[in-house]
Amino acid sequence: MLRRDRALLILILVGALALLGDDSRSVSGVVTDKRGNLLPGAVVEIDNSITKEIQSYIVQKDGRYHFSDLNPNVDFVLHALYRGHVSKSGTLSRLNGTKSATMDFIIPID
Repeated sequence: MLRRDRALLILILVGALALLGDDSRSVSGVVTDKRGNLLPGAVVEIDNSITKEIQSYIVQKDGRYHFSDLNPNVDFVLHALYRGHVSKSGTLSRLNGTKSATMDFIIPID
């Protein structure tokens, strides 16, 4: 009897996990200067509005950054930095239902 109950519980858990699916989301984009030049070496920071944890991504030669596995129930604030200059911030809202958002940043230098 115990074995059957355990098997039933495992079946229910597997089914529940399958129904839940992967609710995580991601954000990516490009960092440029005012003229549209890519800025490799820029840093994009993402701030979790609940835990206040900050993650950083160093932009590579293609000018792109990417954050994945983000909690869909949390707002995130992002900005880019390059050689002492900071872009305007952008917010990835929990109310935005998109699974994959794009947010580009312009560093105010020529």
